[in-house]
Amino acid sequence: GYESRIPDGINTVLPTYSLRFENREINEATAILHFLSQRRGAESFVWNGRPPYTRSLRYVCRDWSDTQVFDNNFTIEAKFEQVVN
Repeated sequence: GYESRIPDGINTVLPTYSLRFENREINEATAILHFLSQRRGAESFVWNGRPPYTRSLRYVCRDWSDTQVFDNNFTIEAKFEQVVN
């Protein structure tokens, strides 16, 4: 077999971040989940990435999950993908 490693077009390597919001109370967890679900993985939003990518760029979040660790303590995991609008 073989693989092709020739970039096709512009913006072929955009960063993706796996984020984890730990120890969140119910109100904050609800707000985060509401924000993500309202965009339905299609509408982009502005986020400041971690250094060295600290510029305000546009991202989508197509994949996220939440876990209730114990009473009033939640963890949310999300994958932010940079997009070019």
